Amino acid sequence: MPHMRLYLDYCVNQANAGKMLQSLRDANPEFSAQLQCLREDPSARNLDLSSYLLVPMQRLTRYPLLIRQVLQYTDPPTPTPDLSSAPRLTLSLPTEHAERESIANSLACAERILEEVNETIRDREGRERLGEVSEELRIGKDRLDLTLPTHHLGPRRLLKEGVLAKAKSGRKLRVLLCSDILLLLNESEGGGLYRVASSRYCDLHLFVFT
Repeated sequence: MPHMRLYLDYCVNQANAGKMLQSLRDANPEFSAQLQCLREDPSARNLDLSSYLLVPMQRLTRYPLLIRQVLQYTDPPTPTPDLSSAPRLTLSLPTEHAERESIANSLACAERILEEVNETIRDREGRERLGEVSEELRIGKDRLDLTLPTHHLGPRRLLKEGVLAKAKSGRKLRVLLCSDILLLLNESEGGGLYRVASSRYCDLHLFVFT
């Protein structure tokens, strides 16, 4: 199971691989036509190359489900009888307890690796999103770069993003909750950046994009 970590780099970059494949299709008609010919081959089962690129990630998500099913149908260990008077066997077989423990350890390992992959993907997507938002953020004439590390909390992370509407005016604001700041961005075009002073007791800043 530890060798499943080889999937980490691949799965983290899988989305970029899909984008690259699509850009090659758009830029090179011959390449796109060749992929279509390969898809029509019976051995390809009418699946596009993009479908095969997803296979490692799909397997990684299915392993915990499969192992959990195996564990569910593995009998719990039964009480060990007294075999002190029985003749010894030359072949040593794994006990029921050892078998179930091995499956449980495999399940924990698969779940841990899957969570690590998902967390790494979320962090990467969050950094990319912060980079996109930073292109439009200004404090005076200076650009606010959200991808820079924080002063005390390490790399900035995007924790949550959503849309809120003001109760009276119905004005919609896009909310980005980061590990050290809260951003409110106006959904409409234009406007400047308004900053609310932070608390002296908390390293949290509120930026309102109006």
